[in-house]
Amino acid sequence: LGQQGLLDVARPTFVSAVSGVTGAGRAPRRELLWAEASLAPYAPLTHRHEPEIAQTVGAPIAFVPHIAPFARGIVATIFPALVHGACAAAVREALEDACAAAPCLRLLPDGSLPSVRAVERSDVCELAVSDGAGRVALHAALDNLGKGAAGAAVQSFNLRFGFAETTALRVPAAAQAAEEGSL
Repeated sequence: LGQQGLLDVARPTFVSAVSGVTGAGRAPRRELLWAEASLAPYAPLTHRHEPEIAQTVGAPIAFVPHIAPFARGIVATIFPALVHGACAAAVREALEDACAAAPCLRLLPDGSLPSVRAVERSDVCELAVSDGAGRVALHAALDNLGKGAAGAAVQSFNLRFGFAETTALRVPAAAQAAEEGSL
């Protein structure tokens, strides 16, 4: 959105994300035991990844992660600080352009929302746009043990060394065929 001039970089974009317990690291902690698990925010506005996200986005971020009692995956809702006059249609068009060149991104049809289950054990990030009352929200889901960690490393390796972007990744066949030009 920033590259398309849709993001107001003077105002913070708000991100609320829910992660399964694998998103909280490897250290054993009581609150991560299934019998103790609950939906709860952690490190609100102080999460260690907030500066990295802000640097990548090029705008201030207000990030509130949550942990939930499921094993793997992240689902996020993002409230972008859009420039005056930007609308959901412009945001959707920008995401369509980005997804057309990114086989590991999948923009869902209007009215659909991403879910952790739909991307489990894959290297795909599902995206959606919703709007109402003049507001726009983005939604994303990914498997943090695939796309969020090892899969991202493999994807970066592929791009750096000239391999097809999806080599050795778990992406739907349609996405791979589109990347190879056979669709």
